[in-house]
Amino acid sequence: MKSVAVITGGAGLLGREHAIALASDHSILLIDNDSEKLKGALEAIHNELPGSDVYLLQCDITSEHEVERAVNEICNLFDKIDVLINNAALNPVPGIINPYNRFENFDPEQWRNEYEVGLTGTLLMCKYVGRVMLKQNSGVVINIRQLCQ
Repeated sequence: MKSVAVITGGAGLLGREHAIALASDHSILLIDNDSEKLKGALEAIHNELPGSDVYLLQCDITSEHEVERAVNEICNLFDKIDVLINNAALNPVPGIINPYNRFENFDPEQWRNEYEVGLTGTLLMCKYVGRVMLKQNSGVVINIRQLCQ
């Protein structure tokens, strides 16, 4: 059985790239809050790597209930999780025109949203996936931090 990699922020550019990098020897599970973008990511991955083993799961990683549900679904599907890539972020990709690209324009509400996804989401994913990895006595967690400009 292939190793299983879970990627948060899976519908984004980096999420797709992580999936493509791992798809040859991993079953990939992309997690994102945006189901339409997830479908687009799946299409892009299959265009580059036809027949790759990629699954989609819509989940708000800032919700403990949703993270617990998602990890249970993953375990029901695969019985294990070998890799967790915490990649989810709200910040814009550099080069895209956005008023929050500059710190002096950064809104406190946007800060709270960034904090929830980037830190709380990472904590919750590590908490629930970590429990699975402890039971199986193996696993790798990779935390990707994306900085605002």
